[in-house]
Amino acid sequence: MKSKSVFKKINEILNVDYSKKFKKPIRAPENMYLYKKIKDYYTLAFYLEGLETAESVHAAGIILSDKFLKENIPLDLSRKVPITLWEMDELKEIGIEKFDLLSLDTLSLLKKFDFKYSKKHFQNLNNKNVYNIISQGLTEGIFQLESKLAKKLAKKLRPKNFDELYILLALNRPGPLNSGMFDEYLEGNSKDYLKKLLPETKGVIIFQEQVMYLAQRLGGLTPQESDNFRKAIAKKDIEKIENLKTKFISNASKIIGINEAKRLYSKIENFAQYAFNKSHSVAYAHLSYWIAEIKSLYPENFYLEYIKYKGFSFELFNEIKLMNISLNLPSINHPMGLTQKKYIILPLRIIKGVGEFAEKRIFEDIQKKGKYTSFEDFIKRAKDIGITRNIIEQMIKGGTFDIFDKNRRKLFRKISEIEMYASENSKKILSNVFGETIANDDKKIITSREDIIKFEKEVYGFSISYT
Repeated sequence: MKSKSVFKKINEILNVDYSKKFKKPIRAPENMYLYKKIKDYYTLAFYLEGLETAESVHAAGIILSDKFLKENIPLDLSRKVPITLWEMDELKEIGIEKFDLLSLDTLSLLKKFDFKYSKKHFQNLNNKNVYNIISQGLTEGIFQLESKLAKKLAKKLRPKNFDELYILLALNRPGPLNSGMFDEYLEGNSKDYLKKLLPETKGVIIFQEQVMYLAQRLGGLTPQESDNFRKAIAKKDIEKIENLKTKFISNASKIIGINEAKRLYSKIENFAQYAFNKSHSVAYAHLSYWIAEIKSLYPENFYLEYIKYKGFSFELFNEIKLMNISLNLPSINHPMGLTQKKYIILPLRIIKGVGEFAEKRIFEDIQKKGKYTSFEDFIKRAKDIGITRNIIEQMIKGGTFDIFDKNRRKLFRKISEIEMYASENSKKILSNVFGETIANDDKKIITSREDIIKFEKEVYGFSISYT
């Protein structure tokens, strides 16, 4: 249990919350005075912190080692994939490294466009169209830049090259933004000596590697010491940092003066709360660039594939319109969607209650028997492929059958008629029994603009036809 979990648990037990009184980690000596003031709360907090409450498996954690693991660490061999009962830090003590291998749907999206990693992909990072769409905030589907805040920052920073792109990704996080780092970079108001030492980021300390560089250039620390310096500050390891801090300030003061050396150390200390690896940011930026390049080259195909992976949203709808691409409702004869130059037909799966299963069944039916020639033709074939009435009604609301009849309310009535075998030819027989009701009802049924807006809000979340 970490502090946040501890305070939550105590609140459940004692129904009080004194978490704000703990200015340092729970067991820090500075909190000892709380023992007298809130004895029960403090005692519970002290003993709960670090307590194991459940067993879990790190899904992405992979151990790579040349050692015979069974003889070196405790293993649970009862599973398909063995797991160790030790954590990362314990493994490190005996020289075994844990790696996190994470999956990204961006990689799957890249594969859809037959993207293959090669040397040229790491060298050709100068496509102006890529930086143009990012600078305009047209970043739906672009890795790390999809949030509203990211779009706002992209429009402010307007990256013109790859270096500025990976700096944008590093700055697009709560810590740098709350600290004023983004504005400092944008306005270029860092100290002159920092601008000379860190020209890449206009003198702003953005990356962990820059902390190590300053520790060596100004603080006189060795490469090994600078790495320890970085780690100790990030982990607030008071014991390890004290000697290195003294050495850093002492050496830096000879170059920039004692007051500035102290200010710089304080800045580095605050920075450590949200430090980011440059290597991390650069790796991310490659993915952002590659996906943005595909988007700039094949916008229609990109949007269709992205919608299939991530779904449809109002933000995406607006961006596609801004790109002057015609966006069309799903169509029954193009269940997987369709693209042409400046033209997209949306896939059936975006309709609430339809999903990929129904989309696939309809697609396979068209492959076998050809396109549907009418609404009646679809209803007759729908039962054989497992498409329920509920799904059909959702598709009617979404305008899927507009190619046959734009009167969506009338199509609801038609489902019952067709299921009762009330085709145009048999209507005469039914009319003799029920009078002229069926023959005249179709004329009375209309679908108003308000109906369409209501139907589309139900199945898409907003109206596509009237927005």
